Amino acid sequence: MQTCCVSGAVSSGKPSGKLEAMACGSVYVSTPDAKNSSATTAVIIATDVFGLSPNAKLLADAFAQSGGVLTVIPDMFEKTALPVWIMDAVATLMKKKKKKDKGKDGAAPGLLWW
Repeated sequence: MQTCCVSGAVSSGKPSGKLEAMACGSVYVSTPDAKNSSATTAVIIATDVFGLSPNAKLLADAFAQSGGVLTVIPDMFEKTALPVWIMDAVATLMKKKKKKDKGKDGAAPGLLWW
């Protein structure tokens, strides 16, 4: 696995949607401005392992405001989503491993996953 696969960043900005309770659990809902609204279109975003991260919420807000569509993100992981700091921690470990392993045979091996 290459370092680029586990790297990323948390976007800056403040999410403008709301967390709402539904029968299926919590959902993040971002609604467009009334003048920019498409009453017939909605977007449902399925998140990655980081769940309702700031990035996911800001993406929903962008769809709602720029696209004029109701945007919903179900909290599929609830309290089991990975914290976003994991990206930085794994990227740092991968760089250290690559430095350590480089030169043994001239190639940097990938991680072995079980």
